Amino acid sequence: PPSWWMPILNGAQSSASATARGHTFLLVSEDIEEAILFGAFLAARQLCHRSDGYQPCGDCNSCRSLLHDAHGDFLRIRQQEGKTMIGIEQIRDAARFAQQTALYGENKVLLFEAAERMTLAAANSVLKTIEEPAGKTLVLLASSEVWRLPATVRSRCQRLMVPRPTQAEGLSWLSAQLGCDATSALE
Repeated sequence: PPSWWMPILNGAQSSASATARGHTFLLVSEDIEEAILFGAFLAARQLCHRSDGYQPCGDCNSCRSLLHDAHGDFLRIRQQEGKTMIGIEQIRDAARFAQQTALYGENKVLLFEAAERMTLAAANSVLKTIEEPAGKTLVLLASSEVWRLPATVRSRCQRLMVPRPTQAEGLSWLSAQLGCDATSALE
């Protein structure tokens, strides 16, 4: 994981036993894609069969299934094509998914992308899943406009502010990923 995530991951690590019991986290960032990416990372870490507790191995069957967007214990909830909001039927489908027995292990993960796009009926419907998660279900709500979520939903989540990198951190990480110097990474 990027170095600027480590402080929040170390804090979330202390909550590892809490996540195993099925808590709900509200992942807040100025950039929704960053919040979604962080949520996907937490999902991978939770579902990995050989995770070291900080990051997924990337090689087990669970990790490979996630990489191919085909993991049976992971569900992304996002606005459907042609729609402007996440509807109540999607929330009902997610609740049914959470109630089913896990396929790969013990854990299931629901990732709500741009959770603030839920209709009021959908947000009210998600409360039961948040308050009484099935088994070892981790519920992640990614949001860049948290104020648009009803207070009833916000109050039932543990809030994690996704840290943003400094320009130097971002360039250093990008150049390391690309195997080049910082100047080349900007090009």
